Amino acid sequence: MPRALCLSAGAAVIALEVTGAQAEELPGTETLARSFEEIVFSSEIAGVAPPQTLRKWTGPIRLKFAGVGAAGHETEIRRNAAELASLTGLAFEFLAPNEPKENFVILFARQAGMVDAGKRFLKDEAMVRRIVEGSRGGCYFLSFHRNGVLIYAAIVVNAERPADEIGHCLLEEMTQALGLPGDSDSIGPSIFHQTQYRSTLTAADRLLIRALYDPRMAPNLPKAEAMERVRLVIQELR
Repeated sequence: MPRALCLSAGAAVIALEVTGAQAEELPGTETLARSFEEIVFSSEIAGVAPPQTLRKWTGPIRLKFAGVGAAGHETEIRRNAAELASLTGLAFEFLAPNEPKENFVILFARQAGMVDAGKRFLKDEAMVRRIVEGSRGGCYFLSFHRNGVLIYAAIVVNAERPADEIGHCLLEEMTQALGLPGDSDSIGPSIFHQTQYRSTLTAADRLLIRALYDPRMAPNLPKAEAMERVRLVIQELR
């Protein structure tokens, strides 16, 4: 799976993908809570400490996509955005290429340009190279927060991958860029499972996203308090 990076204080975060749900049986509350902890409070970049407070968006997402072959993926980007909007309550606005003030960018690049693409958003070239290496040439995301509120995200996609891999990548990265940067093998099937590649969200995935965006789960909430609250939230959402 592509890696996820979290940097603090108006710095960066990074990660991966998601879509539609099926009617399958949900895992137990404790299993879902454990997965929430593994996904939300994790860092998959060596040397980067995992976040100890919640990070999430609170305002509208102004999305722009561009790069090699970007227009051919508009339908799936819009589909993913609609799904995520319904789960989070966030408004997704699509901007034209010349419109300013975007805060969520999806950039398609050739494999040889994955590092340069990332440097447009994060100047630390060594860090970007580590992220690209961890993504195994697939895709990755960078996100930036202020006091737990996510304010900007960029997803870099390898445009030379097969269409089905790009579809998976878009879904996972768009989901993880909302504040769910990690993986979890505690639940499956799942978009967050490290060895499963999906183009749709499962019922468990949808519940975890809804749990993060429950009003009781405030940005910058300390991990211990967040985990105490999320068990109640998950139980109510089941």
